[in-house]
Order: sequence, then structure tokens, then C-alpha cells
Amino acid sequence: MADPALADLRILVSSDFSHETPRAEAYRLDGEALDLIEKLDAEGFYNLVVGEERSICGFIPITVTMLGCADDR
Repeated sequence: MADPALADLRILVSSDFSHETPRAEAYRLDGEALDLIEKLDAEGFYNLVVGEERSICGFIPITVTMLGCADDR
């Protein structure tokens, strides 16, 4: 994505995170995942979701998007 013609390109990846989890616990669990997303830590995010069997739909598209965006930072 280093092409200047794509400088204004925006990508949106949507997901619903915790399912059937009490609210306070969902905020904690989702917060851990969101921290990794904000850091573009694709490997950490993927390992968290798979290793702890987190309920995050669309985690593969999120991971791939982070990998694609990481070069921009």
C-alpha cells in the first residue's frame, strides 16, 4: 500500500466479538483484542484468538488486514 495513488484508501473490516459473555467480562476480553488490533500486532491477535479460543467472528479478515496495513506504519 505504499503507492501514493492509494494514500487516501480506507479499508473497513467488521466483526462482532464476544458472544454470550457477561458484559464486564466481554469488555475485558474485547479490550485485550482491540489493544492488539490498534498496535497492528497481527501475530499477537491471531495467537490470542486461536490460543484462547476467543469468540471473534471474522478474525481471519482482521488479521489479514492488519498484515496488509503494517507496512504503512
